[in-house]
This record gives sequence, C-alpha cells and structure tokens, in this order.
Amino acid sequence: MQPEASWEVKLEVRFAGIDIGKWKCRAAIINREGTILDEFNFTNIHEGIQTLTSKLTLQDHTSLATHNPKGCLSLLPEFYESS
Repeated sequence: MQPEASWEVKLEVRFAGIDIGKWKCRAAIINREGTILDEFNFTNIHEGIQTLTSKLTLQDHTSLATHNPKGCLSLLPEFYESS
C-alpha cells in the first residue's frame, strides 16, 4: 500500500511596500521576520508595471504610497485580469 499523497503547500507570508512617483517608483518585498527579500526601482510606464507585477503574487500583502493617483495604478488591473 502506498502512502497517501500530501498536497499541502506552505506559502511564505510576504509584504510589499510600493512608493509610486510620477516617473520613478520603488518597491520592497519583505517576509514576516522583516528580512528584505527584494528591493527594486521601476518606471511608471507599462514596462515598469510589468516588472512590478512579475515580482508579486496574489497572496502578497501590499501597501501603496503615491502622490499621483492617476499614474501607474490604472494599469494594474489589466495585469491581474490576464493572469
């Protein structure tokens, strides 16, 4: 008799802080212990948003800071809808 297969997946809790500027943006991803897992700049255009979304997962907890609410935030839904 074979042992029962386990499909349990343990996801690491990650938090992403994103500072959105008119031309230049910055993001950091940390784990529950506060260890920086990734830090990067990205541009406030389609390619930059693609960089951001490629590093995030749907399970990440995010926090945004912006002075330009009409900037790249309007592009985010198209990336999540296409996932």
